[in-house]
Amino acid sequence: MAAGHLLDDADRMPWLDAVAAAGTEVVIACSALRRRYRERILDGARDAVFVQLDVSGDELERRVKERSHEYMPPSLLDSQLATLEPLGPDEPGVRISAEISPIAVVDAVVESLQAARSAVTRRLAITNTGS
Repeated sequence: MAAGHLLDDADRMPWLDAVAAAGTEVVIACSALRRRYRERILDGARDAVFVQLDVSGDELERRVKERSHEYMPPSLLDSQLATLEPLGPDEPGVRISAEISPIAVVDAVVESLQAARSAVTRRLAITNTGS
């Protein structure tokens, strides 16, 4: 991507498999843009939870252009946005606005994940007590 070449699914699958095998209680940032990529991760990491950071295309373009590194050139942004399949309501995860400060994003992610964990714990407790 740094050279301006798009990745195809064959390029992405080894990375997705590595993400799935990373273990538990880790945070990994990756662009699992398509549902099938997230499903591939879930095949190996059933407890994975996804966080989709929502931001406008204009803001993304501004941020990519301001980067001091060239991991992905701005010329690939449109293809990334065209590939994006937003997190579905049936997928394990949350959507957070990233048009706020980085600290506020982190706070929102932590709060959302804690709420999700509490909901799972309550469901497990109800299931285990037969209620």
